[in-house]
Amino acid sequence: MRLTGVSVEGLFGLFDHEVHLRIDERITIIHAPNGYGKTVLLKMISGFFGGTMSVFRSVEFKRFTLTFDDRTSIVIDQKLSENDALARNPKFARTYVVRRRSGRSVKRWSPDERPNASAEFYRRALPPSAIDTYAPHLRRVGPREWRDPSGDTLSYYDVIERYWNHFPASARRSHPLPDWLQGIRDSIHCQLIETQRLMVLEKDFRQSAEAPMMPAVKSYSDALAKKMSRVLADSATFSQTLDRTFPKRLLERMRAGADFLPEDEIRRRLTELERKRARLAKADLLEKSDEGAVLSHDVFSDETLRIMTEYVTDADKKLAVFDDILSRIELFTELLNSRFAFKSIVSNRECGLIIKGINGKTLDADSLSSGEQHELIMVYNLIFDTRADTLILIDEPEISLHVAWQKKFLSDIRRIIKLNNVDIMLATHSPQIIGSNLDLTVQLKGPARGHS
Repeated sequence: MRLTGVSVEGLFGLFDHEVHLRIDERITIIHAPNGYGKTVLLKMISGFFGGTMSVFRSVEFKRFTLTFDDRTSIVIDQKLSENDALARNPKFARTYVVRRRSGRSVKRWSPDERPNASAEFYRRALPPSAIDTYAPHLRRVGPREWRDPSGDTLSYYDVIERYWNHFPASARRSHPLPDWLQGIRDSIHCQLIETQRLMVLEKDFRQSAEAPMMPAVKSYSDALAKKMSRVLADSATFSQTLDRTFPKRLLERMRAGADFLPEDEIRRRLTELERKRARLAKADLLEKSDEGAVLSHDVFSDETLRIMTEYVTDADKKLAVFDDILSRIELFTELLNSRFAFKSIVSNRECGLIIKGINGKTLDADSLSSGEQHELIMVYNLIFDTRADTLILIDEPEISLHVAWQKKFLSDIRRIIKLNNVDIMLATHSPQIIGSNLDLTVQLKGPARGHS
């Protein structure tokens, strides 16, 4: 299932927006001045697909609609709560009704219609005292107020919305959604890349109240090291399996007089294997070696050809384990190194990423400018943290990027789409990012009629 359109009526009581996704090109650009609701629109999409649906209470709108390529649609209507207990709490004065329309079938659900729905629902699901336990990085500054490391003062409900997915499942007891609603929420993997992307919450932040926020560059570097380590472990296991059965398979081949590859084909494949090993060594996925599979120019006997056929077949299989991560590392480092003027990025199995200066010295992540960090973080997210058919939402990709980098952004995106087969919707102010791609751009309109 793919999303083909999104619309919102009465956003902030002012705007009616309709966006038809460019599903053939897989890139949709939303363009509008500040205050038109670009960011909120992305958050509403993200909130429906696996995020927090509390956005449909906190944002004022009349109707929000998602349409899909199978002609199914989701319609979310906002209304004032009819539950007196809910209506007395500003955070819950608004509620919403979700409808799925598919042909003549209509299914309906509302959070207020869950058993025992009340203003205390979230408080029962996650008592305020649990916030102190599971989010020690938040400093309590009032009975139901906390301050996060960025300096923002958060109410209980703000904490729930911002950090809900970070709390353990045991602390998030809630009534399950109906299967039809959960199913359509899970049908599209959605990822939102927000404007604040330079710092991330440490995955083990519950273990310590000290410095729970860390630079995203450091977090992604650690994550890449783990990805490389897993692939190396898989490769070692697979290689041992092939090596253990190699003698048996070879003897069976020779005993049966099995067909073998021509000599010129074997030499060609050996050359390709050496090239691939060099690429893997450059990515630090294999040890570097000066010794290659250089063969004599003597004519091979049939027995030698059978041995070499089994060898190149096994070698191809062993190196194929690295294909996915190698293609990602190569594109990642190529894109960044084509942008960075006086620094370069290399992958490393121990550190994940190493930053080198123009003089070859290793640099700290702090040496990257804000623009370089934004570029690295976005490219990493798009290449390593997505899977096929993910819907990626990017808010203001132009932040801190030089105009020249902005102009090249869509060409980078197209290469990433070719690698990962993802759909991308981005919200931008930048005419440089749009460039000549007006056919991919949706201009959000001003206030609806009747509003000044």
